[in-house]
Amino acid sequence: MLKGQHQLPDFIAVIIVYGIIFSEFYAFTFIFLPAFLNKHGVVAYFIGIEFTTLFIFLNLAYIMIQCTKPGYPPKDLAKHYHEKTLEDIKQRTKKMTEKINKHRQRKMQNHFQLQDENDDEIRYYPSIIISFVLLQM
Repeated sequence: MLKGQHQLPDFIAVIIVYGIIFSEFYAFTFIFLPAFLNKHGVVAYFIGIEFTTLFIFLNLAYIMIQCTKPGYPPKDLAKHYHEKTLEDIKQRTKKMTEKINKHRQRKMQNHFQLQDENDDEIRYYPSIIISFVLLQM
């Protein structure tokens, strides 16, 4: 990545993500938690401490990701995912088509074999009847 390229959009994205995370933290700490404390007592302090540590670790993880890979995930991630998904679908469709064609071929071979066997029986059936009738006479 060249210096100065995509710096402003990444900075704005970081600010927006921080705003979202902080607004959720604010809503939990100052709106939900006091009402919960009034109802449930001391156990809610542990919930508040746990949520605060989660908030801190989420922020640290986001900062570390932005330091190692600025602007991650890439903008063309959806395009690559879409292409990969289409390739997977084509592969699965191709495999299923091959399986279906093999199954059809087996069925047709079995059908032709049965027809051949039936043809042989049909050819010999009248001669058997004639010979039986002649023997009866």
